[in-house]
Amino acid sequence: MKKLAIVTIGILAIFLFVVVQNNQDLKDERTQAEEKVKVLQEDIQALESNRPTQTPSITTIHKEAGAAAEQFVEAYFEYNRHPVQEEVETYVTANLMKDLSFQDSSGQGEYSSNSVESSVNDLTVYYGEFSNTSQTLLITFTNTLTYDGVPSDVESFLRVEMVKENAQWKADAMSFQQLG
Repeated sequence: MKKLAIVTIGILAIFLFVVVQNNQDLKDERTQAEEKVKVLQEDIQALESNRPTQTPSITTIHKEAGAAAEQFVEAYFEYNRHPVQEEVETYVTANLMKDLSFQDSSGQGEYSSNSVESSVNDLTVYYGEFSNTSQTLLITFTNTLTYDGVPSDVESFLRVEMVKENAQWKADAMSFQQLG
């Protein structure tokens, strides 16, 4: 009887330890996610503070860069199975092109489905630092990823460095975060 009580107490102690450890891991993950959200919100606030309250003129920000960045986002993040390189290369420099992936993710074992779709909704462009030939942008959008007909919405944040190359605005560098 005493052995059963000791074994039961031991099992309960181990179970309690596992629960406490899992709880701590979840707290750590949440803290990290909250820190990422805070950094992204600070980026948005910094970019919004640089955003003029009146309709900007071409001398303050480069609206064409924003339009080109929107086209890039739609070309790269709206696809069936995988992004199409030929649709994207018009909007990016060779520098960024080498960093982008156009592989079919369904063939790499990550997704076993032939039905992988991505779409972009609620796209907003925020203008940041600029010069005559460059414009920093923060783009927010909802990325809807659909696997086997099951959609999943993810809030996405994309910081894009646009440069003017041969009289056209192109994405030259980017950093990308998704939350959700």
